[in-house]
Amino acid sequence: MPKSVYTCDFSATCNRQIASHDNDPIGTPMNKISNRAGSQLFDRLSTGYHAGLDLKTLWERETHSINPLLARNARTVLEQVGSGTTLAEGMARTNGYFAPLTIAVVKAGESSGRLEQSFRRLSTHYETWHRFRRDTLASMAWPMFELGFAILIIGGLILLMGWAMSSINPNGMDWFGWGWGTTEYFRAYVALVFSGLTGIGLIYAGSRLGWFGSLPASVARYIPLIGGIMKNLSLARYSWALSAALGAGMNVIESVRIGLDASQDARLIELEPQITQNLVDNKTIYETLALTKRFPDEFLTFVSNGELSGELPETLDRLSTTYQGRVETGLNLLKVATFIGTFLIVAVLIGGAIIFLFTKVYLGALQEFAV
Repeated sequence: MPKSVYTCDFSATCNRQIASHDNDPIGTPMNKISNRAGSQLFDRLSTGYHAGLDLKTLWERETHSINPLLARNARTVLEQVGSGTTLAEGMARTNGYFAPLTIAVVKAGESSGRLEQSFRRLSTHYETWHRFRRDTLASMAWPMFELGFAILIIGGLILLMGWAMSSINPNGMDWFGWGWGTTEYFRAYVALVFSGLTGIGLIYAGSRLGWFGSLPASVARYIPLIGGIMKNLSLARYSWALSAALGAGMNVIESVRIGLDASQDARLIELEPQITQNLVDNKTIYETLALTKRFPDEFLTFVSNGELSGELPETLDRLSTTYQGRVETGLNLLKVATFIGTFLIVAVLIGGAIIFLFTKVYLGALQEFAV
């Protein structure tokens, strides 16, 4: 197999390019652009750039946005671009408003002269996740309403049955034979519901704010369907960013660095030293990626064919589209699975409450009548 035409010497220039990327600040998730705002922003940028507007004009318009967070960060970008920095560098100085993936894709687009395509790709990316979030929440609305209603019904049953049984036992109904009265059972039930909701809220907030590091992502990879979506998404990001960088004629080490960052996959990013060394040793990209044993055979086959044909950037671009399609298919399946799962949880709770009530009250009453 011929050596890759994209390899370069690991010179001071390559070192300097890679080191400069480490200066990008890491911001707080509380300051991050929303999926909807991101989709709309990059759609406007793509349209304006296609119409011939320069970056300063585009970002000056965004400073007048009705979204105060966007307007404030657009001013930061405008000031940075006006002072002579690249757009990617300017976006990296917004204290985390733009995700590392977004910055990496913009950087690849600037380097390759395909900035309009980068804007369009980012708009699609944000829109996909906004639509998934919206549709998932909509599909869960009715089951969650039923769940909330079931929680209220169960709590009401505890009070109602306690009141109904008060003529027999002043303390009400002892549901589990613990010697408790209605008040104690109701308090325990409220505490249980509150603890459960609080726990779910903390887990969600902690995942969003990065309290648990890479643990949620590591666990999610082993969950059926979700793991496949994450894998396809990281490969789609990696393929497209690497395609854009190589298509611009960038040196292969910097191109791979951009691709790995864009993947947002810790399992791929940690391979950077190994991949860099293999490229320095003048191995092809196919050989380099194959040695990591982290890429699927299908992906490696496309890379090999692309290198042999001399059309690796074009091949990676088509491959990225394929993986993106799989991501959208997986998200649709996940939406359906989420609806069904939530509905089943509600059905089990309600059904279990009815069965328990029938067993405890009706059969208990028959036993007392028989005695």
